[in-house]
Amino acid sequence: MTALIDIGEVSISDSRDGGKDYLLSPSFEAMTRIGNPNEIVEAYAIVHGSELSGFLTGYASAFGRLPDWLSSSLYRVAEKMLSTSMRVIQACCQDDLAPIIGEWKGWRSCVVYRPGQMPRNDIIVMAQHLLQHGVVGKAKVRRLQRHETGETTNSFSAFDYISAARSHFGMSRDEASKLTMTEFQFLLAAKYPDQKGFTREEYESVADEYLKKQAARRRRRRYNAVCSLPDPCYSFGTFIEGDRDMKKLLVAAILLIAAPCFANNADAVSAARDAVTKNLESRYKSGECDKWKLMASGGSIAKESAIAKM
Repeated sequence: MTALIDIGEVSISDSRDGGKDYLLSPSFEAMTRIGNPNEIVEAYAIVHGSELSGFLTGYASAFGRLPDWLSSSLYRVAEKMLSTSMRVIQACCQDDLAPIIGEWKGWRSCVVYRPGQMPRNDIIVMAQHLLQHGVVGKAKVRRLQRHETGETTNSFSAFDYISAARSHFGMSRDEASKLTMTEFQFLLAAKYPDQKGFTREEYESVADEYLKKQAARRRRRRYNAVCSLPDPCYSFGTFIEGDRDMKKLLVAAILLIAAPCFANNADAVSAARDAVTKNLESRYKSGECDKWKLMASGGSIAKESAIAKM
């Protein structure tokens, strides 16, 4: 008995004397055995621990810790997860799986679990695997972003997918009902291979690359705006004409003050340039400090830090 692992099927063997092989197939037909559309989604949530997670989160937020008397409540939640997982696995197999997954039996005034060959944790993991292939699908195909709504649902209608498979692939009802969701996705991808558009990962990659290039272009424009300014020394008159060190200092100061305005505001750039020029000119003329002291007060360091901030 061969299971097609890629579409979610699983083969289990009983290694004991007289044991047999079991084939588990999470088909659309198997999903209907779990219950109605709402019960399928409820089973999916329980098996994946949503009830247990909410239970623990609620008590932790209320008490700040898990009280000792909570163990009995946790046991009931764990039992519900186990029983739901057993129901899912049994729905995916035509044979009785009691020797493998165990069964619930009445004993005195209560119902107890009689284990089978498979450990409890493995039963839950197996049920999760089957539901993922039967309800969500795990086909590694391109899923366009426009098809991802991000919305949640409280029901799963297997019959809708059976009808869609019959319509798209010309199958009989029996053939369509034996498809798993993963196989259904593979068939759709094979029938419509040239879908145009981006997947979410492709879109995010392209968007990130575009934003990086846009930021680089803005940095270049800001730097070029400063480099293309007329020689700043013209505002100082002939007494510092041709002074390259002072020009470097002025450019660095303009970078620090006017860089935030360079994007699309030429007037702000011009105003900032004039303000810096007048400030340095007044300090120079008043003898407050000479050009070398001006350079020492932040020249090359200011320029480097300004360019780094662009």
